[in-house]
Amino acid sequence: MKVLRRVLILCLGLLLLITPLSTAEELPEIDYASLSIETLIALRTEIEGAILEQAGDKEIDVPVGTYIVGEHIPVGDYTVSVDGNAIMTIVQVDPAEPDAFGLPDSMDVLSNDTPTIGRLALAEGETLTISGGAVVMKKFVGLDFD
Repeated sequence: MKVLRRVLILCLGLLLLITPLSTAEELPEIDYASLSIETLIALRTEIEGAILEQAGDKEIDVPVGTYIVGEHIPVGDYTVSVDGNAIMTIVQVDPAEPDAFGLPDSMDVLSNDTPTIGRLALAEGETLTISGGAVVMKKFVGLDFD
C-alpha cells in the first residue's frame, strides 16, 4: 500500500513538472520598430476593438481618430465618457451610406459640463470620429431604475 502511494505521488509530481505552469497564450515576437506609424495605429485599433468586444463591463480608452464600426470597433451600444485629461471632445457618427446632405447621424460635444453619452448605438459600417481628446468607452448595460 505504501509503495502504491509513493508511485502515485511520484506520477503526480512528474505530471506537474511536465504540465506548463502558465495557460496564457504565447504571442509571436513582433518587431514594432520596423512597422510604420499607420500599421501600428491599425494594430492598436484592432486590439482595442477586440478588447471592447470581450471586455463586458470594462472600460477602454479610445484615442482621437476615425474608426469604422464592425471593423475597428464592434457593433453595439456603448456608454462614452470624456477622458479626464480632455477639455472638450467631439464624438461624431457618420452613416455607412451618407444622405444627399452629408450630415452625420449624431454629433455630441463632451466636456466637464456634459461628460457622458449615456447610450451611443453604433451600426455596421458607420464611421465614428473622435476629435479634441480621447474618450472612455464601455458596453452599454442599460439603465438601473431599481
